[in-house]
Amino acid sequence: MNAPFVSPTPVSPAVLLGEVLRLRSLLDGLEPLLDLGLPPGLAALRGDIELALHRPESLETAENQLDFIEQLAEAVWGEGAASLANIPDGAPAAGGGPSPPHLMAESWGQLEQLAEHLCHDVERWHRRRTAGADPLLQKHLHSPV
Repeated sequence: MNAPFVSPTPVSPAVLLGEVLRLRSLLDGLEPLLDLGLPPGLAALRGDIELALHRPESLETAENQLDFIEQLAEAVWGEGAASLANIPDGAPAAGGGPSPPHLMAESWGQLEQLAEHLCHDVERWHRRRTAGADPLLQKHLHSPV
């Protein structure tokens, strides 16, 4: 019986590059709404985003993808960003458009969805790799010892 094909990376590099562009756009929209600028985790993530856009080939290895997605998860769900996760939903601004708190909450929600989606892709990739692993290795990976 042949083992199922498992992609060498959790996410297609081209798809991840598109998500990196989306992340940059979200951070560009969020940063001016924050009085103190981006929290440290998101500021560090911005550097990783720029590196990935400058050197897209860096997204072609599983190790780099895992590092990037872990950095994203820490930036979105880590301590420094916790205060942003509970942004109150404001009333419309005077001109009838969304207020800054509403825009912040919307941007933050999109960041959380993107992080959740990419983390799910990583988990699915790990499960597929484990399912295709050597039976002896699988026993070791699932051993309670």
